[in-house]
Amino acid sequence: MTYEPNTNGYEPNGTPEEPSSSDSAGSSSYHTGSIPSQGYGSTASSSDFSYSAGSPSSSGNPSSSSSQPSSSYYSTGSQNRYPASSSPYGYNYQPPRQEKPHKEPKYMTRGFGTLLICLALVLSMILGVGGGILAFNLMQEDEMLAASSSSASESSASSSQGAPATTLPSTSSGSSGSTDSLSVKEIAAVAADSVVEITTEVEMQSFWNTQTVEAGAGSGVIISEDGYIITNNHVIEDSNNVIVKLTNGETYPATLVGTDAETDIAIIKIEATGLKAATIGNSSELEVGDIVVAIGNPLGQLGGTVTDGIVSALDRTITTSDGETRNLMQTNAAVNPGNSGGGLFNDRGELIGIVNAKTSETGVEGLGFAIPIDDVKDIINDLMENGYVTGRPFMGATLVTINSPQTMMQAGVDRTGVYIYSLVENGASEQAGLQVGDYVLMVDGTVVSTSDEVKNIIRDHEVGDTVTFTILRGNETLEIPVTLAEQPAETASSGANSSANNG
Repeated sequence: MTYEPNTNGYEPNGTPEEPSSSDSAGSSSYHTGSIPSQGYGSTASSSDFSYSAGSPSSSGNPSSSSSQPSSSYYSTGSQNRYPASSSPYGYNYQPPRQEKPHKEPKYMTRGFGTLLICLALVLSMILGVGGGILAFNLMQEDEMLAASSSSASESSASSSQGAPATTLPSTSSGSSGSTDSLSVKEIAAVAADSVVEITTEVEMQSFWNTQTVEAGAGSGVIISEDGYIITNNHVIEDSNNVIVKLTNGETYPATLVGTDAETDIAIIKIEATGLKAATIGNSSELEVGDIVVAIGNPLGQLGGTVTDGIVSALDRTITTSDGETRNLMQTNAAVNPGNSGGGLFNDRGELIGIVNAKTSETGVEGLGFAIPIDDVKDIINDLMENGYVTGRPFMGATLVTINSPQTMMQAGVDRTGVYIYSLVENGASEQAGLQVGDYVLMVDGTVVSTSDEVKNIIRDHEVGDTVTFTILRGNETLEIPVTLAEQPAETASSGANSSANNG
């Protein structure tokens, strides 16, 4: 049996075609090639099979749509459709759209949002307060800098007009001065020009009744631009001629303004202006171990010598060669004869001490001493203004301490202790009835054994106070009240309140 591909074909009249004779012949061949000629009607011999708009196209039209067979080769839809495809879904199949999975939006919880707002508020408050504090500090620094600049300008202006002769100029304060430490080189550059060389001449009467001139040397520190200079009393004491030499080599004669033997301070003046004055520091701020620099004229021939060291000790009680006991600071900066009256400077180049003593024992080095500047600031002002220290109680006598068998023999006395050595004419002690050679047992009921103890008791009193001296005169013990007077200028350099230690 032979199957033709148009087995479902229809004649134009809508009736199915008759099977061919080959069907009955039992042939089983199957043709899959081109469509063979197919007749529709009795007169057609062959025809091309085609499709148009879903209906077969031939020489004739179907009589009615209802007679169209149900076949996969035809479409029963719109006339504009193509024949169905071999797909089980046909040509018009479109796969269903796969929509993307819908994501639910994430919302911030109310608690978390509140927390974020609170954190933002706290952060803004911290930044605001911090910014305010920073701005305030910057404003304060600007005001301090402006005040410091204004103060410096005023100081410069006053210096250009000449510093007052009655006050100690240029006193430094820790807040206004620089707090940065300087090197020794920088300290020398700042302070060296304020230190001067001093040479003295003292006329003396020789044993053969001839006049001789003894030369001396020391150092000094300029404390005002118009020529006031501080030095030691023992440098210029009894001098008939004082010459000052500046670092630039210029020399000037100096006049004595005032002196105080008790503190070993003297003020001299030269007629010059525009001098480099030292900046006065505060010795009370010093601590052991602080850097210090000594500048002076060692040996009287090496002016401008700079040595450095540290503060070795504070508040040393030292008995000097003139018999005075003083409160001094100790340094290991090299100090030699000729340095007396020179400056001791701190690590900012400020004057904090006046060099005045050196241990001269054989084999002893590194022991120098200076007068703390704070101890003598008022005295310097007094000397510049009045020529002497005002308001100092004065008993009008010189005391001596006998403390060895040798001095007992020399003085012709039979016991150690304090004796009246000399009296100021018409002074308080002489008027009260004390005499040379009186042995002092007590002062105001306090037993004394040295002249320094007597002096310390007097210093605790004021001018006009009455002090009771208990003395031994011969075999008689007497109590003599002495009304303290003010020390006059003419006795300041002699130290007539005063003492000598003989040992």
